[in-house]
Amino acid sequence: MYKLTDNAKPGQNQPVIRLSDGACVPNDMYNSDYTVFLEWLADGNTPEPADELPETPLYSITPESKILTVGDTMDIIVTGAAGNYIITVNDEPHDVEIDETGIETIELPATDAGVYIIKGTGLLGACVAKVEVY
Repeated sequence: MYKLTDNAKPGQNQPVIRLSDGACVPNDMYNSDYTVFLEWLADGNTPEPADELPETPLYSITPESKILTVGDTMDIIVTGAAGNYIITVNDEPHDVEIDETGIETIELPATDAGVYIIKGTGLLGACVAKVEVY
């Protein structure tokens, strides 16, 4: 299954999010993931609609390190307009307050091995980052 990344106007082609792993699939005919998406559409499937953008959307979510070991701390840099946000890490919500500097670093423990998917709603739809913990 897939999800749209924004509420694009007709004729605009934006990337989509593959829900199985949170990957952003670009609108590129030479991208194999995008051709799989087009085949999925041709089979009569419909992607989920894009999230509604908040009044003050996030700009980005960036982990300082994308590969960690169990016991490390995930330092996640969140940028956006000043305001309160909720990001999720593997669907667990975390509050983030961004002040007038427009940047906040949150620290979360990497307690288990596996893939951590970090999500928030941004300017172009979903902001998604991935951290692998071994």
